[in-house]
Amino acid sequence: MNDDVVALLFDVVGRLEQQIRTGEYPAIVALQGDRTLVFSDYDYLWDDAAAQAFERRAADHGRRIGVVRWVLAVGDQRAGCGGAQSLTASAT
Repeated sequence: MNDDVVALLFDVVGRLEQQIRTGEYPAIVALQGDRTLVFSDYDYLWDDAAAQAFERRAADHGRRIGVVRWVLAVGDQRAGCGGAQSLTASAT
């Protein structure tokens, strides 16, 4: 991972952590290309169709801006046991 991806990752994870503190568990994707775009989706973990629709929208926007790096982070209140929360992030 290079420094630009690390910076984008920390930005997205920071945004997600803020949402988790308020009791929200969205998926957040940041795309960098000609400009930076950030999208969130609260239905991402609802089902596969919702996740795929969000990923398709992100990919469409990524193509429009000539994406060179992206980060997807997902908050999951269902993870773990005893009300534990988790955060999963992917970066390229």
